[in-house]
Amino acid sequence: MAISDPGNGNEPFHRVLEAAAVIFAEEGFAGARVDSIAERAGVNKAMVYYHVGDKARLYETVFSDALDHARTALETSFQEAKTPEERVRAFIATVTRVAREHPHLPMLVLREFAGGGKGLSEVVLRKIGGVFRFVKQALEDGLADATFRPVNPLVTHLVIAGSVMFLTASHPIMKRVAELEGIPSPAQPPEDLCGTLSDLLLEGLRPPCSGPSFEKLRRAGQRTGRDAKSAPGTRKDQYKEMP
Repeated sequence: MAISDPGNGNEPFHRVLEAAAVIFAEEGFAGARVDSIAERAGVNKAMVYYHVGDKARLYETVFSDALDHARTALETSFQEAKTPEERVRAFIATVTRVAREHPHLPMLVLREFAGGGKGLSEVVLRKIGGVFRFVKQALEDGLADATFRPVNPLVTHLVIAGSVMFLTASHPIMKRVAELEGIPSPAQPPEDLCGTLSDLLLEGLRPPCSGPSFEKLRRAGQRTGRDAKSAPGTRKDQYKEMP
């Protein structure tokens, strides 16, 4: 029997999950051994299978735990954000915080990026989709009120997630380079990451000040409700125009 609810107060479950995150981050899925995870968690191998499951189930649960955490945190932060720009900033800040609270997640994500995501189950991919929808909604809201220009929402999501994971994982390297170059060492994320990444991304999302494309966007932003969603050249139709 596998116990898959990390919020049920099951201490062995949490120890196994934390140990699995460390080993998977260090060794990757292929190199990780259930014996090593059990030893690090302070339980026997049979207990690992009892509390979580086999290695594939362990890997899936490590990702699911972080993604569930991210989705819950995003629901709260988006309720407090009032504008599309605030929601984009909230998304970046929340994903960065989750990366800090799950310190082995960035390396796990980077390993999957490098390997083409072969180790990600459909369950995990669907949960990634659940997080992606927050970005999609913020972009659609910004397009509707002409705050943002049309962009591909999935690419935007990957730009944010990839940047957060890479910059968080690469902090030790950035610190060493800064020391060698004699420049101030960057603060540990999220102190200097959220603001910089938010400013860069939002500058790219803002529409041009004039010209035909701006007029098209302005007109699209004036539409509301069903008209804005269904009118040609707006919202999803504009995403299709992107290369």
